[in-house]
Amino acid sequence: MSSAADNITSSGMVDIARGTGLAEAWERAVTLAWIYGSEGIQEDTGDSYRGRPMVIELPEALGEPRYHRMIMALPSDVESYVQEVVAGSKDHLIDLSDPNKWHYTYHERFTRYDAPGTPAINQIEAMLDHLAQAPTSRRAQAITWKPWLDPGEKDPPCLQRLWCIVQNGKLNLHTHWRSREALLASFMNIFALTAWQEIFAQRLGVQVGCYLDFTDSFHVYQRDYARAEMLVGKFRSLPPEQRFLSREQYQSLL
Repeated sequence: MSSAADNITSSGMVDIARGTGLAEAWERAVTLAWIYGSEGIQEDTGDSYRGRPMVIELPEALGEPRYHRMIMALPSDVESYVQEVVAGSKDHLIDLSDPNKWHYTYHERFTRYDAPGTPAINQIEAMLDHLAQAPTSRRAQAITWKPWLDPGEKDPPCLQRLWCIVQNGKLNLHTHWRSREALLASFMNIFALTAWQEIFAQRLGVQVGCYLDFTDSFHVYQRDYARAEMLVGKFRSLPPEQRFLSREQYQSLL
């Protein structure tokens, strides 16, 4: 490993990647997974990966630097994903009868969660209504997993649940993941979910608070090992202004 990674130290069984903004925390999380991750084999494809449990902590969910140059080469892709999660722009692609089509989106699971014999539930509305009445409740959560359906799915949901609480006039969001592709998916996931967190906070009339992200398997697939090595080595040796983007710089790319 390059000397750029020498200041990254694992804390034990699970690592905590902190940053003042998403770009910094994400880069640190990928570096920790790459250096200290254990090798594994994906059960259905046989693909090799390197990963470990990970917590990503953003004391301010929308803090700067929020944008990373290694990801933001195609900003329109990130914006499209935000709309997929926040607005359900791809919910119409869901078709459970066709094994080759989408069987869920996060937006669909959170806003139209249905179990056999029960009407669909908008968990986001229920969560926000609950917080409006009891801001410090520990019961404000929304889930994705359907135990009667997902264990047999080819691509079951990685995101398992959202958990929210209002403390000191700020909305904090925790997200819990069973499995996570570290290099691209995790950045876009967090980018979109913190954008949704901002909408939740506006709805409740409070400020945006912290974001905590828990992943059981935060991993890099073998096909991306070269990119991970480039990030951890060559890319992290660059000064921050060549790795991170401000909000203003990002907007100029749109």
